[in-house]
Parts: sequence; C-alpha cells; structure tokens
Amino acid sequence: MNRTLVSALVGASLCAMAQSALAENTNNNAVSAPNGKVSITGGWDAATGNSGTADFGGSAAFAVPLGDYFGFQGDVATGSFGGTTSYSAAGHLFNRDPNAYLIGLVGGGVWTGTSSSYVIGPEAELYAGNFTLGGAAAYVNNTTAGVTSGNYLASADIKFYPMPNLKLELGAATFSGSKTAHLGAEWQVSDTMPLTVSTTGMVGDNNLISANVGLTFYFGGTSKTLIDRHRHEDPANVSQLLVYYNGAYRYVTVAAGSVVAGTGKNGGTCPTGYVLNPVGCVPI
Repeated sequence: MNRTLVSALVGASLCAMAQSALAENTNNNAVSAPNGKVSITGGWDAATGNSGTADFGGSAAFAVPLGDYFGFQGDVATGSFGGTTSYSAAGHLFNRDPNAYLIGLVGGGVWTGTSSSYVIGPEAELYAGNFTLGGAAAYVNNTTAGVTSGNYLASADIKFYPMPNLKLELGAATFSGSKTAHLGAEWQVSDTMPLTVSTTGMVGDNNLISANVGLTFYFGGTSKTLIDRHRHEDPANVSQLLVYYNGAYRYVTVAAGSVVAGTGKNGGTCPTGYVLNPVGCVPI
C-alpha cells in the first residue's frame, strides 16, 4: 500500500469521525427529539403559624419538536406544600435556538380543594456559555371561596453549569403578591445514566423556609450531558413551579383558613361569614 493510498484512507477516516461527532452535537432544532422526564420530591417547610410540615410531590413533562424552530411541552404536577395539596397542569409553545435563546408562551392552572389559579404569559431564556438567564411574566386569575381576583406572576433566575452534568441555580419570584427566593442544584449521575439528584432551598414572606430533595429520570431525546438536556430538549416544568408558588401564596394569604379579598389581601370585600384583616378574609 503506497503512501498516497494510506494518506487518503487516514483522511477519509478522520473526516468520517468529524462528521459523526458533528451529527451528534449540532442538532440545533428547538427540540432535538421527543423526550420527557419524571420527578419525585420530598422535604420540609415551615412559616409563621406552622412549626413544620412534611412536603412531597411528583411531576412529569413531555416535549416534542414542531418542525425545526418550534417546540411544545406539556407539564403536570401534584404535591403537598405547607399542608396544602395542589394539582397543576401547563403547556408551553416556544421558539428556541439551543446556542442562543428560548422565547415562548406558557399557560396553565393550579388547583387546591378551595381555590384555583390560572396563568398565561411569556417566558424566555438566554444562553451565554455556561450561564443561562431565564424569566417569565404572567397574568394570574385566582378564585378562592368564590372570590375572584387578578394579579401577576414574575420570576427570574440564573443557572450556572460549572461542569456539563452539574447545574447551580439562584432565583426569585412573586406570585399574586407572595414573594419567594430559592437556591438549588441538580447533578446528573453520568452521561449514560439519565438520572439526576437535586436539592432546593426556598425562603419567602411570612417567614417561609423550606428544603427539598428530588430525583428526576430523563428519557428520549438525543442529548447526553445535563446542560445539553436543558438546552436541546425539555424546558423547566412550569407545573412543578406553580405547585410551590401556590403553596407559598397560601402561607401568606390563607393563614388560619382565610380567603383572599376581592381586590387583594389588603383591601376589598369578603364573602358572607368572613371579615377582612391585614392577612386577608378570615372566618368570623
């Protein structure tokens, strides 16, 4: 075999290897392929009037590509937070360039035994190296004990990936006037094992404090590392966030069995059998 033939074979092999690697890592569709995740969480929370309550929850999400540039994800979640059991479902339609940004519209609802809240609004993410900046804003329509009020949801967070399989997160949100801040981490066991361990701590109004740990199993898609899963496959599970936000909101506005006044916790009228105080409408 002469030198020219050897050189040609080596060059062809290198080219094939490069093309193979490129094919694995440059799927720049909004969603690389149909994929999903299932999570379970557990922990503890406390606030003024509650010395401590066990938390638990479960959630699932499934995302699909809509052509090259758009994707859709459906979320569901349930959980107990602050003694309140909530159920949630949401969907988001989004446009995404995995190397630069995500922008979309999210809508959903969260329900308890005596209340319901519906949200709709825009969400966005900006990708910059190992950092992801995210945020959402939404109108919130809340009904509690037959009283309906309008408010808003606003959230912002920053995620940092010091390693491809480790995410650190810091964020804050306000949901119908209830303010929270959180700090969390998620670690993927390995590139070949799509299982992650996460932990989240939250503080908020009414001396709220909580700590939770969770397990998430990812399936489908084409990504390997955690940062790739978050940018090429499924966005955050909005339903899971709504369960937590709604629980924090109940801590502030539904203390001692109160309900929300027609124009917010600091004003408005109350249903028959309730009287308004600075917390909200409390039973007479």
